[in-house]
Amino acid sequence: MLRLTPSALSSTLSNQLLRESAHLRSLFFETLLPIYTSRVLDKNLQREDSGTISVGSLLSLFLTSYTWKPTYIVEVGTYIGNSISSIAFGASLHNRKLDIITCDNQPCNQNPLKGIELPEGSKAEVFLGSSTDMFKKLIKSNQPIDMLHLDGRLLKHGNDTELLSQLISDTTLIALDDCEGCEKGHVNLSLLKRAINTHAFISPFPKDVFQKWNLETHSLTGFLIPKSSASFSWQ
Repeated sequence: MLRLTPSALSSTLSNQLLRESAHLRSLFFETLLPIYTSRVLDKNLQREDSGTISVGSLLSLFLTSYTWKPTYIVEVGTYIGNSISSIAFGASLHNRKLDIITCDNQPCNQNPLKGIELPEGSKAEVFLGSSTDMFKKLIKSNQPIDMLHLDGRLLKHGNDTELLSQLISDTTLIALDDCEGCEKGHVNLSLLKRAINTHAFISPFPKDVFQKWNLETHSLTGFLIPKSSASFSWQ
């Protein structure tokens, strides 16, 4: 029987995304990357106990968001806003109104989507509070999330996974930051695997993929993609 590992899937998916998104290269370098760089260099946005995503993760989130076309986007862990900006920018290129909410107890950027032009009618909110509080609020809307980015540790005492099971569907794309070793990404992954069985884990994209865009970088962003989104093809 053929067995596909998370790393094998990562190589396949990342190369396909890069190949099919070649026309977005100038937008990434001329719009998204300068926003990212300016925030990284702004000392007023930094926090000693936190760090922003890498350029590789920035590109990974941008390409997956563009490909999956989410309109209802949720994030845990705003920090300085680079992750949500990359996701929002990718999704915005389809010119469909977006509903975006990102939460943080102490965000360092109160306007994380500054510099990103959202489609007309879009809504964006920075929720001040825990993931648990945000999830409880979102459940009331009875709307499944299209794309979820976890850049914060899910809270066991808040029953986050139980709450999430009411918010995600078998078509939700889930991005997990810090998927390395025993970091929070793999902790979150372990919790989610117990709650859902409709997704396949994709390891962070390999370095050689980013080199195709002349980027010497890495990524710690893994993904849980809907199994229904994969198919076999003759070519």
